[in-house]
Amino acid sequence: MISRNEPRRPATAADVTSSMGVRPGAGVLGLAKAEQAGQPSENSSQGTLIVGEGIQVKGEIQSCTRLVVEGKVEASLEARELTVRAEGLYDGTAVVETADVGGTFTGTLTVKGLLTVESGGRVSGTLRYGELRIEQGGRLSGDVDLLEPEEEGRRKVDPQEAAKAAVSKAQAKGEAQVAPNGKAASELSVEGATAR
Repeated sequence: MISRNEPRRPATAADVTSSMGVRPGAGVLGLAKAEQAGQPSENSSQGTLIVGEGIQVKGEIQSCTRLVVEGKVEASLEARELTVRAEGLYDGTAVVETADVGGTFTGTLTVKGLLTVESGGRVSGTLRYGELRIEQGGRLSGDVDLLEPEEEGRRKVDPQEAAKAAVSKAQAKGEAQVAPNGKAASELSVEGATAR
């Protein structure tokens, strides 16, 4: 048996990732996940900030899609998702699409979608939410209220005006006859309003 003692070259990150299907996180060490090569993960680490146990962060957090708090954060945040794990503490202001609180949140929290307060989770301060799920043992305190739906693009329509507009459209299409008194000869119902 003949063996050669060729010098080994150190493996590069590209060698490791291509052979193992591992994609490194977006510029953050420790966020790489094993994935099937060529298939993106649903919970991609891109845009994710993890504040680990024993770490403290203060200030304004920008350009963050997802924040995971295992340590302590005193900040203002606008992101898609906020997760405060069992030992985590968030103190400040946050406006997010969804939130999952298993630790402690104090301050002002606005959740446009679903807020989940896990067993052992505590939320106190000013809270506005679209949907709310509280597991047994979860607690809320302070000014808590349902988030009002956005009224942009919506205007209240007078049922009588809607009926008149519908009659006018029907007349233009020749689908309604107009009596000599100027009223439609047939009855037309639009969204609960009746025009005659």
